[in-house]
Amino acid sequence: MSRIIILIDGDNLSGNCTNQIIQEAQKLGEIYEIHCFANFLKKPNWTSGYFNCGMKLHFVPEIERKKNGPDPNTSDIELTVFAMKKLFKCPEIDTFIIVADDKDYIPLAKTIREDFHKKSYLFYTQQGNRAAQAYDGAVILQNDTDKVTENKPIENNNGNKSENVFLNRTLEVLDKYFKNGAEYVSLSVLGMELKGVKPKNKFLKNLQELFNNYSILNVSYSLIGGGESRIVKK
Repeated sequence: MSRIIILIDGDNLSGNCTNQIIQEAQKLGEIYEIHCFANFLKKPNWTSGYFNCGMKLHFVPEIERKKNGPDPNTSDIELTVFAMKKLFKCPEIDTFIIVADDKDYIPLAKTIREDFHKKSYLFYTQQGNRAAQAYDGAVILQNDTDKVTENKPIENNNGNKSENVFLNRTLEVLDKYFKNGAEYVSLSVLGMELKGVKPKNKFLKNLQELFNNYSILNVSYSLIGGGESRIVKK
């Protein structure tokens, strides 16, 4: 039986497709792993997949361009790099399912088929998507994007900073301390660094869940209690 890995570009699809993705994939073999790459602050309905089917969530914050707003290809690049690592490190996986609605993954599909002699499938929602021709097979998912509900920004007490700003700033602070050789970052230090961009307390209470459920740019963090709570890098 084929061993399947599912790679989802969650930024251009609805998380309401999760059950259909699983059902269709099981027709092709055994699901080995399932990963979703997205900005979950804007696509929150993908997060239920963590609890329902063990989906690994890779949080990809938006990277602002100098012009024209966020870069739309951030998740695409993360997914492609991750897929290439799996091709080299996990030879037991013989089938790759890419869930996406754009043509950016055609080079990846060709690499999977021609260079590694494995199968690639495209799961998509847009009728007439010619990208499907580059794969061994394709499955059209029910287009339910009209059911997607986006998260509204959570503002701080000053009403001028979003949860997205807070999260990106948190990652910047952690990256700075760990690159300088810190063994951990205490919550008191993090709080001082984030002074002025601190959102509602509810977000701080969910730090443990955030670090447990999300792989942030392929780096895992953990919140440890006892004495003074601190964040460590796995």
